Amino acid sequence: MRIIAGTAKGRKLLMPDGFEIRPTGARAKEAVFSILGTRVGEAKLLDLFAGSGALGLEALSRGAALVVAVDNGREATRIIAENVGALGFGERYELMPFDCSIALDRLSSRTEAFDLIFLDPPYGYEGTVGLIEKCVPLIAVNGMIVLESEEPPQKAPKGFSVSDTRMYGRERFTFMKPEKSH
Repeated sequence: MRIIAGTAKGRKLLMPDGFEIRPTGARAKEAVFSILGTRVGEAKLLDLFAGSGALGLEALSRGAALVVAVDNGREATRIIAENVGALGFGERYELMPFDCSIALDRLSSRTEAFDLIFLDPPYGYEGTVGLIEKCVPLIAVNGMIVLESEEPPQKAPKGFSVSDTRMYGRERFTFMKPEKSH
């Protein structure tokens, strides 16, 4: 796994051992960042179920201002910390080693809004819709959630509308925008 564009292009990332972490494939990652385009530059990004940190680190390499990453796996948080240190992104990267629901509760007390939220829960995770709904107060008015999953949501979670869905192998990406009323 490597950073594919930006200031850290070509730099190798460490990956946790085992099957608990599914890294986003290079083709899918390139396509997602192509779709996001200029949204990434100077963005404040929240990376839920961060895994190795690859998506957030890719965003920082492409000019994002800040990444807050959430993962409660011991091995994942160790690997993320090593990757952040190796790339020198420590000043723009915050790691929250908590369950996503707890992290979202803690983040809701902050005044900052996120321009992009990446959400890559384990396949079969039951709480995805609830987590997305908890993101309503955290997302900027013109922000976007990028959900990576096997199955599409049956409908857009409360507070969001689906703007696009793309498939790359088994990886399905659903792009959601907040409804204007939040």
